[in-house]
Amino acid sequence: MIGKFCITMCTICLSAAWKQKREKSRSASYFIISILILLLTLSFTFREYIYHDGMGADYRAYEEWFRAMNFSRLGFRFSNIGFDVFIVILKLFCNNFHFFLFVCGLFINISIYHFIDKHSNDVFFSSVLYVCFIYFSSFNILRQWIACAIYLLAFEYLIEKKPLKYTLFLLLAATFHNSAIFMLILYPIINCRLSLPKKAFITTAVSLFSYISFDAVFHLIMAITEKLGLEYAQKYRNAGNLDLGNYTPFLITLFISICLLYMHYNHMLDKKQQKYATWGILAMGCSLLCPQNIVFNRINVYLFVSCIITFPIILKAFADSKSKYIFKIVMGSLALISFLS
Repeated sequence: MIGKFCITMCTICLSAAWKQKREKSRSASYFIISILILLLTLSFTFREYIYHDGMGADYRAYEEWFRAMNFSRLGFRFSNIGFDVFIVILKLFCNNFHFFLFVCGLFINISIYHFIDKHSNDVFFSSVLYVCFIYFSSFNILRQWIACAIYLLAFEYLIEKKPLKYTLFLLLAATFHNSAIFMLILYPIINCRLSLPKKAFITTAVSLFSYISFDAVFHLIMAITEKLGLEYAQKYRNAGNLDLGNYTPFLITLFISICLLYMHYNHMLDKKQQKYATWGILAMGCSLLCPQNIVFNRINVYLFVSCIITFPIILKAFADSKSKYIFKIVMGSLALISFLS
């Protein structure tokens, strides 16, 4: 916990410096963000020594995967082929597991901060949210976070309505973790002409129906994924949720959704922000189902990351200091719950 706290405090200080220099000096801003990314990457790489028991449940499994993988073991199936090829290429340069973790962490953090820099209206706030809500979860689901990093690089093509480029990026992401393929459905949902309240109502209704009739809906989803050859059926048929089996993500995204709908009815969101809002509201619907089964946690990662963009949108909309103060208390409480869980 001490290591986690120290990394978080350093990140907050560097993020504040990054925001301060971002508009004044581009070179100073790049220098600070480089230090910040390097700090998070080194923490990611050497977590075995920094966090000990908190290094991640999948750490040893990925270490064994890395050491066992070589060119002769490459299987030319779509599932995991990108991750396997990635390992083989890296081992041509350095056959060291920590070097592998360093490259993975560097790619994830560069992608995240590129995304924050491009899409957030408050880079400091987004950076803090990333570390408090998301960063430490990457210790457990490495392949999926690489896939999510690729997905975030593709997100601007979703916003700009470029379906071919968006699809190609998602197919690449799916070669690292096949859950990324589900994000193809995000394109028509975000870009359809339905109003934000209608999208919110449909998302909530479908999620509640799925929650109530979980067994039937879940088996239907498993049947579809089995037909697509995604191999979820055998892996998740009887699997309960693992380490994220709580309602914290749902509470966070529910709070976001209520705020965003309030802003919509008060004409505070432009067209681009409404797309971000749809993304955040979909996270609410998905995270409601997370405690039911681990497969929904796998999908929710791509949606829950929306909080690093939607929270700053909400904060910026509050005109008076009292509203901002209340919002920061609520956000801080949710961040603390997530940080300690």
